[in-house]
Amino acid sequence: IDVTAFALVLKDVQPMLAILDTQARVTVGAEENSSKDMGVFVDALEELRRRSEACILPVHHEPRNGENLRGSIALEGAATSILRVSGTVTRLS
Repeated sequence: IDVTAFALVLKDVQPMLAILDTQARVTVGAEENSSKDMGVFVDALEELRRRSEACILPVHHEPRNGENLRGSIALEGAATSILRVSGTVTRLS
């Protein structure tokens, strides 16, 4: 994620909520199991929040067993809130 460019967009748009869907798409090249790489991501999220005053909501998927977040515990440790959403996908034809 280009933090500076995205922060400028957020400043211009002034949203109350910015959703980053998904964490994997905005951290391409980062190792999600690395607390260092995820710490850099967490720092970027905080900078976006500070500069935009918006709530920054990254979407992050669970592993197949669904017990914990995928990757480094740095994400969970830095989170203000964690929301778990589950359900069945219904396709419309």
